[in-house]
Amino acid sequence: MSTIEHLTISELKILLLTLELPPDARLTVTIDDKQVAEKALKQQRALAAMRKLKGCGNGHLHATLLREKA
Repeated sequence: MSTIEHLTISELKILLLTLELPPDARLTVTIDDKQVAEKALKQQRALAAMRKLKGCGNGHLHATLLREKA
């Protein structure tokens, strides 16, 4: 297994765009700042929940959540 350490986000983006990985490839990402990682995961979960609300009769709630998020 290859290991690459201490990449910036822009370097990681370039690497991912350059690599041709098989669909079942797995990556491990370690983020040193726990608070930043937790905040990003909470945001992703909130966005996923808002996407689930879309189209289930809660149009005004969904629009309000998206406005507040922006």
